[in-house]
Amino acid sequence: MLIEFRGEPAGECKKFLLKKQKKIQFIVTTTMSALVSIVVIAVAIYLQNPLALLAFIPIIVLEIIGTNYISKSDKALFMPISVYIDTEEETIVQKSEKRETFCMLDYIATVEDHGEWYNFTFEYGHGNPYFVCQKALLAQGTIEDFEALFEGKIVRMN
Repeated sequence: MLIEFRGEPAGECKKFLLKKQKKIQFIVTTTMSALVSIVVIAVAIYLQNPLALLAFIPIIVLEIIGTNYISKSDKALFMPISVYIDTEEETIVQKSEKRETFCMLDYIATVEDHGEWYNFTFEYGHGNPYFVCQKALLAQGTIEDFEALFEGKIVRMN
């Protein structure tokens, strides 16, 4: 059996994905900024020149931009245009414009039902945080088939 959701998510589902991406970008840029800040402070101490601390200005600017801006090329990496579930292969596949990611169905921990869309969570180390299926984008299969497949793993979030 094949269940497919085709098209780019919209509305609350899209907001959820963008918020998730911003959280990930915040963690990455903050970590990088902290590491670069350590180097800047070490250089300022080594040179005994407090003007070296002016290097914090671009670090702060990059932190602000890095946590609040999502480019089109970034969206092309994570925004799903298709999610399909193949029960014969026992896989779930998420396609974006630039990437295809798959995971075994056994690694799905929960399926969060947010009313208009589903969000998959996986066991640690498997999948990615962008596996979502907007119910309105169902192109093949039925919601009943989907919910029967993940019976016992669906958590209603409303």
